[in-house]
Amino acid sequence: MPQNTLHAIISFTMPPSSKRRSKNRKGSLLIDALLATAIFGVLILAFSSGIMQGQLGTVEGSNRIRALYLAEEGLEAVRYVRDKVDGSGDNIGYAELFALATGTDHGVKLESGVWTMKPSEPTLIDGVFTRKIIFTAGSDDNERLVQSVVTWEGVKGLGGQQVYSTSILTNWQVDPPPPPPDWNTPSVVSNIGSSDNLAKIEIVGDTAYIVGMDQNQDGFYEYDVSNYTIGAMDSADVTGAAEYRAYDIEINGDYAYVATSKLAAPKDQKIQILDITQPDITCCAGTLTLSGDGAARGLAIEGDKLYVVRAASSTAGSDEFARFDIAGVNATAPVADGVVNDDTLSMYDVTINGNYAYIAADDPGEITTIDISTFPDPTLAGGRDLTNQAVAAQSYSIAYLNGTFMGTQGIAPNPYQVYSFDTRNEPGGDPELDGASPPWPNPQSDLYDLAGNGSFKSAFDIDVNSDENLGLLATDKRDPPNANPAISQAERFFVVIDFSDVNDIEGKTIYNGPILRDEGYLSLPATKKAYGIAYRDSDHTAYLVVGKYETMVPGAGDFFIFRPEFSF
Repeated sequence: MPQNTLHAIISFTMPPSSKRRSKNRKGSLLIDALLATAIFGVLILAFSSGIMQGQLGTVEGSNRIRALYLAEEGLEAVRYVRDKVDGSGDNIGYAELFALATGTDHGVKLESGVWTMKPSEPTLIDGVFTRKIIFTAGSDDNERLVQSVVTWEGVKGLGGQQVYSTSILTNWQVDPPPPPPDWNTPSVVSNIGSSDNLAKIEIVGDTAYIVGMDQNQDGFYEYDVSNYTIGAMDSADVTGAAEYRAYDIEINGDYAYVATSKLAAPKDQKIQILDITQPDITCCAGTLTLSGDGAARGLAIEGDKLYVVRAASSTAGSDEFARFDIAGVNATAPVADGVVNDDTLSMYDVTINGNYAYIAADDPGEITTIDISTFPDPTLAGGRDLTNQAVAAQSYSIAYLNGTFMGTQGIAPNPYQVYSFDTRNEPGGDPELDGASPPWPNPQSDLYDLAGNGSFKSAFDIDVNSDENLGLLATDKRDPPNANPAISQAERFFVVIDFSDVNDIEGKTIYNGPILRDEGYLSLPATKKAYGIAYRDSDHTAYLVVGKYETMVPGAGDFFIFRPEFSF
């Protein structure tokens, strides 16, 4: 073979030189670098976009928070203008607002430190926000609905944004709320005598509904008490030809429920139901006849349920405690949905709080608790012998105000007439059982001697006012020792106590003095007793009724309206 041929073959089959491989490697690295750069660029773009969106969201969130503040500030500014007065102290601000057109965009702006309305001129704030004040007509000329609207241009892509706050603007100076009442020196602003021995009272608006215990009288009375005067409106015969006495009353919607009792044999107990919407009230829109012969003494209404408590029956199986449904058509034909029989215990008054009924009863269960959450089978949760004495005592009245307050009969050797029980957090609802067994000595949170001198007195009714933490009591009389001879016979039927602390009521008397009128003290016979009291929260007025239960002398009743002084 020729030498040059062998050389050609060998040259053809030799692998590529290292110089050629280096050139190809450089091309591959260039492609890798370009690809990595593209991926990094995408990541940087996404990260930057996220940061930008977060910044935009932060800016928009900040704008929204400030806009909400500006909207609330707008309402406060309008209230400031509303309360503007002239040099004589007379309000001129509401008239200024009332003159502004409704449904129009107005402005309100701080000028020289004073908020000023800008009719038909919304306010631009910091070149970003626009605040508009829009008025709408209210229920009358002394009311306006006001809306404070703040708008701004949202960040890129969001467009126009808006927030608003609304409120009701009233001309409150026309009918201002009463200042805090001062019951240290109340006075009688009106009173009348009654031919009935009055027992209990309910106030609804400007109408007083009263029942009396004299069998020879009508037993149900309606009075107009507007303007703090007393005007007779109507009466209805619930005694039934001199056979029944009326002991208690509850109002629910269009109906009055009256507890009546026929004491002479054959004894009969009824709840008389009267339609109080009629111009001439008659008995009865309905009648609920109770089993047994225990007198119906106390009523309470909670929601659409009527609670009835009664004196002990001489026959077994009477319902001393019962609940009735009075919703809808049952308003005039109540349907029983739970009873408790205890023929040894007389019950006189009842109040409802949560799952429990608290009952004022006689010895040895002056306060009795019933678990009503177990209806239709309520359970007797416990009873208390408050006096723990051999002599029989009884309680007459009970009310709830951040605890349970009970009025009793003062009886030797125990002169206390008001007891308090911290029943706010009792899991079993039973007042301070502390694991004790009957007779549960000293169970009360506190107690109170109304007479203050060891003599005896009774608290026949209690009403409460939650705004002022007041307990108002209807009692019998007492003559304090060393009394001023000029007023020694002035009866003390009306008592006001500070009930702000259920664990501390002793000595917290606000008022326990004689009945006072502008012309002097009123003196009533010692045999009379105040049996019923009602408090109207809206204007801090107390209504007291008086009777003479022991003798039932005709004409022995009285009706008083008390007003406090006001601390301006």
